[in-house]
Amino acid sequence: MVLTISVILTIYLTHISAEDIRTREISNFAPFIIVAASPFLNELSLSARITGLLALFITLFAANLIADIGMGDVKLCAAFGFALGAVPGFIAVLLALISAKIFAHIKKEQEMPLAPFICAANAVVFLLEVFLYA
Repeated sequence: MVLTISVILTIYLTHISAEDIRTREISNFAPFIIVAASPFLNELSLSARITGLLALFITLFAANLIADIGMGDVKLCAAFGFALGAVPGFIAVLLALISAKIFAHIKKEQEMPLAPFICAANAVVFLLEVFLYA
């Protein structure tokens, strides 16, 4: 079941990433899909999920006020915080931001769509959790 949900979610996140590259927008529906799939992916308690959601949302909302991070990215990260928990969520965000910064430097661009990096980083963190705790 975990594998099936993971594959379906990966296909959907690939679509979200492509949409963000093309239009620079993330569907408001995307976080709901991640939140709905999360109970099938791991066995986090509801309190750990809510803590992850709030911690990432508040932190990235503050970053949104300071830097040029879109609210779609903030909501997407908060949904991943719900799915993975606070610490893995922050690790994924850090990985995503570092990757995006390196890629932007290589491509010599000022603005990069973050959704592809957020989705990929969360996939890496999720896979590491699966393989480390299996």
